[in-house]
Amino acid sequence: MNSLLRVRERTVPSVMPVSISARWAPRCSTARDDRLTVRVWYEALGFPKPVDNAFDATSLAPVDMPLEIASCLGSTAVRIGSMINDLMVQYAQPRPWILLQEGGDNTYVSSAMPQKRNPGLMNNCREDCSDVIGEMNAAFLRAHNVMPGMIDGKRVEKNARMMSTTMTMLKRFRKVLAGLTINPERALEELNNDWTVLSGDCRPSDARPRYAVSHRAPCRKPHGEFCPSQQHSAPPFRLCGHAAHLSRGNCRRVP
Repeated sequence: MNSLLRVRERTVPSVMPVSISARWAPRCSTARDDRLTVRVWYEALGFPKPVDNAFDATSLAPVDMPLEIASCLGSTAVRIGSMINDLMVQYAQPRPWILLQEGGDNTYVSSAMPQKRNPGLMNNCREDCSDVIGEMNAAFLRAHNVMPGMIDGKRVEKNARMMSTTMTMLKRFRKVLAGLTINPERALEELNNDWTVLSGDCRPSDARPRYAVSHRAPCRKPHGEFCPSQQHSAPPFRLCGHAAHLSRGNCRRVP
């Protein structure tokens, strides 16, 4: 989610410089008396400022905005698609811990295995991500390798299709998030498995693992229990089952 927030923070500043209107730009460049009138119109319509350069206003700026937006939307689709694929790995496990709630548009019955439920909503959302990536590439291809001012990159209906595809993706992704169900017991069991030891806990290059190893401390024990200088910095980390008694020999080195 932090990754998506970074995309949002990037989107607004990138779009504002090209949120301009080319209307009346040729006249403003030749008729000085109309500048004040045009500025009033720009402010009334919500644009930050008028465009003085008629060539830029009619040939370049209308292409800049679709490219900036396409780049941001494509980044969003990549991140959502990555998260969807990460969630879909659960459907390959015999005992998953996070799944879509069954029923409705969320899942459908497998044709090969009637007892199996396929995550149709995730499949469709992942397809939406691919469609957004395709529209992003189409926007760049239309603007690429043409003379300035050509209509290719300024097609409103085609650029609007990119926005519509993105809205479909975001709405479906919201349904995916709303439909997720978590099995707390199974999730805790997954967390406490031997292979889920965090790389930062047992990596030899870290100061804390070296201290813990020298005192033959279990690698899953809290940092503060074995490092006097950090005695009060780490909250207690509760584990259950055999994971609380892991020894150094049970921990694999993480490259």
